[in-house]
Amino acid sequence: MWNGLIGAIGSAVILAAATAGPGVGMAAAQSGPTYEVRRPPQSSPPPIEVIPEEVAFGDVMPESHSTMAVTLVNTGPDPLKITDIRTSCNCTTTDLPTRLLMPNEPVTMQASLAADKFMGKMRRNIVIFCEGYAQPRQIYVTCWVNYGVRTIVRYEPEGQYRIGEMSLEAVDGEPFTVLAANGERPVFADGFDPARDDPRAAYTLKVDLSGIAESDLPKWYLVETDHRTAPVIDVRVMGVEQERTRRPWQVSHERVLLWRLAPGASEDVTLTLQNLLGSPLDVIEDISCDNPDVEVELLGMMVAAEGTKVRLRVTPSSDLRGLVQARVSITARKHTETFDMFGQVTPVRE
Repeated sequence: MWNGLIGAIGSAVILAAATAGPGVGMAAAQSGPTYEVRRPPQSSPPPIEVIPEEVAFGDVMPESHSTMAVTLVNTGPDPLKITDIRTSCNCTTTDLPTRLLMPNEPVTMQASLAADKFMGKMRRNIVIFCEGYAQPRQIYVTCWVNYGVRTIVRYEPEGQYRIGEMSLEAVDGEPFTVLAANGERPVFADGFDPARDDPRAAYTLKVDLSGIAESDLPKWYLVETDHRTAPVIDVRVMGVEQERTRRPWQVSHERVLLWRLAPGASEDVTLTLQNLLGSPLDVIEDISCDNPDVEVELLGMMVAAEGTKVRLRVTPSSDLRGLVQARVSITARKHTETFDMFGQVTPVRE
């Protein structure tokens, strides 16, 4: 009789206890012992080649949806079992037809991105976990959110949000004109002189809010242009604190763009009143606008899974020209929420 237990630390090879009669060899005891191989996870990511290496959607409109086919190739000698796929936020989703990647067999994964409401560069992650690997394989998903003019604000010195520069670049490379910045004549930091120079496809503007009291800082820095798809560029002013109160519902958008309107023309917009407490909203008590030259009319409402959808008609005065700016208040269940609206009224060219 013999009993044995052999453990190999590191490779974790275990031979369970075995019993055999006198003169019986190991081959005769194969039905008794149980062999188990436990290897520690490899410290490197799984051998997955991603084509393209980065899911780059380029320039996209706010709140647009983009999808790209990505090829995954297992470059290792053994099959790879995908145990989990995670994304850094709900705005990024994936669709993979199989969780088993065979060696050198390409598999197509659909990667989708819902663009943010605000302008700027978005960078998100897709993380693929595989059995036997401690580190995941990461895939970066990127895009530039803009209205056709890529906008970047740099503050100098760093750590403050009052003084800096704003670069504007037309995605299509077509020249355009900057009409105003924060309600005033734009100040160019790149030597451009609109009285002397022809319009460009790119500009650098000076941003200076140092002379404005903190309590009077605007929520949005607005740039007006004659660009075909970017009549108003709204940049969130950093450092302006948001009101943080417990609320039963909220508006899905902080601001709504009316784009470019003809004098007296109307624009219909749809918002969602997202319910946070209780049942969905079914009655709106009041809608008001702080700009007397802008009329806001409720066209209808509908309860949906994501909240109560509200359709509004916005009509600027026929005498209004240039920038349209207004704050709209909606009251329901004795609670009021506000959002901003921007647009540009331009006479129709004959």
